[in-house]
Amino acid sequence: VPGLVWGKNVLKELGPGEFFGEMALILRQPRNAGAIALEDTICFALDRLDLETLMERSPDVAEAIRVLAKERFR
Repeated sequence: VPGLVWGKNVLKELGPGEFFGEMALILRQPRNAGAIALEDTICFALDRLDLETLMERSPDVAEAIRVLAKERFR
């Protein structure tokens, strides 16, 4: 379970299947938070091109990312 952190503040604990860092990729800006694994964790990393390709090939994934990004942006 990674914890999303900014400085010394825990912003959110993430569970299986959750993701983070999409705002930086979508907005083409540097990330403003990091993640620290609190237990053994398997993570997959995507760069901007990988994310764009994934979103082009899978409209369902693209929509899910857009919805979550809008929620997090507020």
